[in-house]
Amino acid sequence: MPTYVTFFTYTADAWARMVDDPPNRAEAAAEAIAGAGGELIAFYWMLGNDDGFAVYEMPDEIAAAGLAAAVARTGRLERSRTFQVLDMDAGRRAVERARELARAYRPPGAPADWCAEYDRLG
Repeated sequence: MPTYVTFFTYTADAWARMVDDPPNRAEAAAEAIAGAGGELIAFYWMLGNDDGFAVYEMPDEIAAAGLAAAVARTGRLERSRTFQVLDMDAGRRAVERARELARAYRPPGAPADWCAEYDRLG
């Protein structure tokens, strides 16, 4: 299954509710993710620009987008950003594919007869 990472920041109201009654947000996240057919891998609070992040697997991008929309509709997040991530094997395969595709790519503004060797010539 594809792996996703979501960084999130709670609203002030959500923080007030959590301080008054400290929850286990990892359990809530795991339940929501499982409901969409996925599995929570990790859930962390963090210091910095975001309040935390979750790493999870989902069956596909439709399930991931549905989960993001369901969480967003609660209004308890100030913002969230979700990324699909690749493990090292998939990343290596992507770079190998890029090597193949680079021959066919013509950069913006390049002449119609441009070829990759031009860049190496200087």
